[in-house]
Amino acid sequence: MVAERPAAGAPGASGPGGNRAAVLAELGRHESGLDARRLHAALWDSGGARISLTTVYRILRRLADEDLVTVIRTESGDPLYRPVAIGRYFLLCRVCGRAEPFTAPEVEHRLRRIAREHGFGELRYRLGLHGVCPRCAA
Repeated sequence: MVAERPAAGAPGASGPGGNRAAVLAELGRHESGLDARRLHAALWDSGGARISLTTVYRILRRLADEDLVTVIRTESGDPLYRPVAIGRYFLLCRVCGRAEPFTAPEVEHRLRRIAREHGFGELRYRLGLHGVCPRCAA
C-alpha cells in the first residue's frame, strides 16, 4: 500500500507550497504577530511543517514582498510578522509590537471614493497607525 501525498499547499503537505501554507496558518493563530524564531518554534511545537529557520525567513520575505504579511519593527529593531487582514486596521505599538484592531468604515468609504474618482477598481490597501501603547508609555 502506498501512502498518498497531500496536494501542494494542503495541510500536512511538504515542499514549498505546504511550507508556505503552514507558515500562513501558524501566523493566523497569533494575531499579535510573531518573530521568525517564535514562528519557527511554534511550527515545530504544533507538529506542523518541519522546516529550517532559514526557510521560515525566506518564506516570510516572499510573503512580505507579495503583501500577504505585514512586517512591524519594534523599537529594538526586531521584526514581527502578521498576516494581512483585509478590511481590518490596527493600532500598532512600536515598542512591544502589540496590535489593537479597530474598524473605520468612514476610511473605507473615502478610499473607495478616491479610487472611483480616478477610475481604479480592485482596490487593495493596508492601514496601520503606529504609536506607543498605554502599557509601554507608563
